[in-house]
Amino acid sequence: MTEIDKKSADRIYTSITTLRLLTLYRLMVLGLLVLMHMVVLDEPLLGSQTPNLFRFTALGYFVPMFVLMAYSLRTTQDIPVDRLLATFLLDIVVVYLLRASSGEMGSSLFLILILDVAVASTLLPTRLAALNAALATLAILTYTLTTILYEGADVSELPDAATLGIALFASFLVINQLALRARRSEALADQQAGNIASLQHLTSLVLDRMNTGIIVTDANDDIEIINAAACELLEAPHLMADTSQIHPLPATILQRLQHWRDAQYARQRPLRTSISGPELRVNFAPLVGNDSHQILIFIEDSRALEQEAQHMKLDSLGRLTGSIAHEIRNPLGAISHAAQLLYESKKLSGSDLRLAEIIQDQSQRLNSIVENVLILSRRNTPQVKEVDITAFIENLLSRLHLAEYANPQIEFHAPATKLISQFDPNQLEQVLQNLIANGLRYSKRATDLEFVEIRLHQNSSNQLACVDVIDIGKGIAEENRNKIFEPFFTTEKTGTGLGLYISHEICETNQIELYYLTTDSGKTCFRLIFPHQNKTHIREPE
Repeated sequence: MTEIDKKSADRIYTSITTLRLLTLYRLMVLGLLVLMHMVVLDEPLLGSQTPNLFRFTALGYFVPMFVLMAYSLRTTQDIPVDRLLATFLLDIVVVYLLRASSGEMGSSLFLILILDVAVASTLLPTRLAALNAALATLAILTYTLTTILYEGADVSELPDAATLGIALFASFLVINQLALRARRSEALADQQAGNIASLQHLTSLVLDRMNTGIIVTDANDDIEIINAAACELLEAPHLMADTSQIHPLPATILQRLQHWRDAQYARQRPLRTSISGPELRVNFAPLVGNDSHQILIFIEDSRALEQEAQHMKLDSLGRLTGSIAHEIRNPLGAISHAAQLLYESKKLSGSDLRLAEIIQDQSQRLNSIVENVLILSRRNTPQVKEVDITAFIENLLSRLHLAEYANPQIEFHAPATKLISQFDPNQLEQVLQNLIANGLRYSKRATDLEFVEIRLHQNSSNQLACVDVIDIGKGIAEENRNKIFEPFFTTEKTGTGLGLYISHEICETNQIELYYLTTDSGKTCFRLIFPHQNKTHIREPE
């Protein structure tokens, strides 16, 4: 305990509850003394020497104590120690006067001061408590000497008075040291409680700011602690909004927890809590020891982890392919030009002309691949601006050129409310053109109808704007769904496998989420989830 702690523990204010109890005790003692005065045998037990002084003193003491009790019942503020000291000094004066008015029958009245000094030692600072004990001792000695000198009392009463004074100081010393220790322990406990509260607040802030979802369960597998990230990933905002009730774990998480226990802590596969929800990686760990009933659950968006790994893997690949593509352009142009000259030659036979035509077609296809690879390697910084999504899509559809389709049908549905986000409209136009062209092509291949539906809506859980590009094609096979955004993956003989990959990269650069799903009616859907309109941070291209 430092000196500062000792001084702070020595400066105290008495609580109003303590004051009420102390005042009630004084009134009870006063009532008992008055009752002893009123009981008359041969003579009153107290106040027999000067009854009027006894009565006036008792009445004079009752009035301030009654006022003090009324004040303590009406206020909630603590009482300063200087005012409390005044009440203890009043006790000494009153006991002195009551003793003086009672003669030989009141010889034991000074014993009241022992308890009074003991109580003062617990409530007052050390110096004031010592002053109170000294004044009480001085009052006893003064009364004894006065009675010896002026009333002819026996000198043998002086040692008794000295003994009583020693008892007062002994009471002060013992009780005051115990009180000091209690105050210091209380101050230390308050300090530790403050530190614990600060740590809890810091822990709460850290948990709420984490991108990783955190859940702590109790012995019944009910949620004890959950952070905002977990609620968002599980699409369950009610778990955070109402913390007064006990919430069970979502069924999907509870099922994985039971499997984790049965499989001796085996690593879990990713899961989805809903059709449109993110793919989640869920890991479990005992909170304390291996046999703890409390489980710590970590929930992470696997897309973010996979995207980060993909960026690291493709960063060097992008530089390499960009350099190779740039070197290929010149000889590819020469080949295409030579094939064009051969095609125009009148000396070639029909079969040779067909070969020249094939060379030109494949050269154009290679050139398209090279252009896409160069786009990937450049990855221009997006020119972000605030955009009304409804107006943006309507403007895009009015300018959309689809010459390769005979009768394209594009339906656009948007809510009445204006949905706004921040992105590069030129880059996003490239993404939507690619998705619409893919949708028309696959719809025609499956139904001979060139149809695409575009739906703009707002996600009910996080209030973010979403655009769904829906077609009526056969969809993507289950085994290929995790590969469609990988570079050079295609299921077509004439495809380059870069269209969806480039669209995905552009969306990521603009902080737009793009993923594939199947609607409730079984239609193919590519969903774009836009960032909040106030989210201005855009990841710089590498």
